[in-house]
Amino acid sequence: MSLPYSLSLLDNHFNSSRKEDITQDNLSLLSISEIICLSPSLTDIYKEDKSESNINLVTKESEKIANKKKKMFDIKFSNKKRGKAAANEKKNSEHTSLSPDNILSKIQTHFLNFVIFFINDCILSFPLYKKIIFLKFEYEKKSRVSSKYFNKLKNSSIRDLLENVDISDKYKRYDKDINKKNLEKLNDHWFKKFFEIKYLDLFSLYHNDGNPLKELSFFGKTIAFSKKTKPFYELLQKYEDSKEDIINITKMFYFNEKNSMDSY
Repeated sequence: MSLPYSLSLLDNHFNSSRKEDITQDNLSLLSISEIICLSPSLTDIYKEDKSESNINLVTKESEKIANKKKKMFDIKFSNKKRGKAAANEKKNSEHTSLSPDNILSKIQTHFLNFVIFFINDCILSFPLYKKIIFLKFEYEKKSRVSSKYFNKLKNSSIRDLLENVDISDKYKRYDKDINKKNLEKLNDHWFKKFFEIKYLDLFSLYHNDGNPLKELSFFGKTIAFSKKTKPFYELLQKYEDSKEDIINITKMFYFNEKNSMDSY
């Protein structure tokens, strides 16, 4: 790095160790021209007398001013980094209930609750299995919306969900894999076909274009909803203020590929 012209003049009169001191202490903070501006008397000292004593005076005076400016610089830098920058960072990272990931989490959680309650509605149509009940999924798993996890869910079947997602922690008296065990007990042919339904296909029925829904039909059997079984329409009613956002996020993340409900 080349030295400024004003610094090179002084350089002719300094020994190597003194030059190193000025370069390290002052150059990173201010140029010699800045020092002269801050203290005009230094110009006269340099022009009138080039003796070693006066050069030392220049050195001492420049170091004094440099140290003063260094303190001012440090304070300014500290305030900017911890004050304004921190405030801007907080503002830029503001995260609200209307953020896309939070809206997507609400939709996913609502649908996965629907899945469990609808399965229990189905069981009521088969007296032989009336003692079996499925429990809601663990909240952390059903609300998670990372890209990898979300895509995994979308490509799952209902069976995959019941086998791999643990139940909520609030069910203290049950094994974590109780839903998987219940799944094995439902050996009726109708249930075997039902559990192979794809996640997105059931979501499409649950969605119903945002219209009210009271029942669904599968494989020749119509299943009426209980009070706990709430379709997408109920989600829109619950969050009326963010209705449009919910609709848009749903279209973006759930309906960007073709479903195949015609086969059911």
